[in-house]
Amino acid sequence: MEPDIAVWRAQIGYYTHRSKSKTEFIRLNSLTFSVFLVINVLILLSGDVETNPGPTNTRQGLLSNTGNIVDPAGNVGLTSLAEMIENLRKEISELRVEVRDMNIKDEVIQLRTDIRDIQSDNTKLRLKLDATENRLRQKNLIFYGIGEKLEGIENWQDSEKLIRRVISNDLKIEGANDDSSVGIDRVYRIGRKQVNARRPRPIIVTFDRLKTRDLVLDSDRKSLRDSDISISEDYSERVRSIRRGLIPHLKEAQKDKEKKIKLRYDKLIIDKNVFTYDLNKKELITINK
Repeated sequence: MEPDIAVWRAQIGYYTHRSKSKTEFIRLNSLTFSVFLVINVLILLSGDVETNPGPTNTRQGLLSNTGNIVDPAGNVGLTSLAEMIENLRKEISELRVEVRDMNIKDEVIQLRTDIRDIQSDNTKLRLKLDATENRLRQKNLIFYGIGEKLEGIENWQDSEKLIRRVISNDLKIEGANDDSSVGIDRVYRIGRKQVNARRPRPIIVTFDRLKTRDLVLDSDRKSLRDSDISISEDYSERVRSIRRGLIPHLKEAQKDKEKKIKLRYDKLIIDKNVFTYDLNKKELITINK
């Protein structure tokens, strides 16, 4: 038998009316109350209906999300966040290392560039100094094989007399006994005198003019071929080293009597070909053909 609707409304009224008590409703029909209670419990357990639903705002959403992170049920989210932070730390560390390496590489590249520039400037400076030194030596000639005193000290006056005697008697240059035709500014022997030396020390002669030096250098030296005396120009150490490297090639080229051969400064001229000696590579190189 179905319950009367009026009775149902009366029962609900008893339950919800402010002036009535729940005890009075329960006394009216305990079976109906039990069914009502069970239905409410089932609805709550289903999770589709909130006990006190209300509008959701931004603050509540943020708090809800925060609760999901802090809540023990959200341990997976915390773990993922920790892993992400750790990965970021590793990436930052790697970036720092890369940036540091890049800075070091840039510094190394800059240092290499600076070193090349310094080496280039140093080479240019050395060549300029070498050229200056050779200009200062232009008026010099070196005489080899002129005997020196066995006893006592040979001063510059003694050396000058020996030089003038060679220029006058062997090279046949008139007026070489004084400065009227052959002016000499300075004369001295190279190095210290050695006891029981096999050869006399060379003598460097500085003439008053370049023309005087050329006069002596270009003179007929045939008479010196049968003696121990020889004459050469005065050069810097670099040029002398180059000339020493060119001498073997000069002698080899002289075997061909038809070739025109000249050794000038730091260059060997064979016919129309110009050569020099590379001190670093230790070989003959062609300058111009």
